[in-house]
Amino acid sequence: MLKSLDWSEKEGVELLDIPPLAVLCASMKLILKIINAIQSII
Repeated sequence: MLKSLDWSEKEGVELLDIPPLAVLCASMKLILKIINAIQSII
């Protein structure tokens, strides 16, 4: 799990060169965090 997070973080840094993709990447990360939080509660 940590390895995949590190990979996505590196990808996110590369995508920061293009604002729209950076925003999309940040949104996806936020959505995934929310989903994980909901799953941990249930």
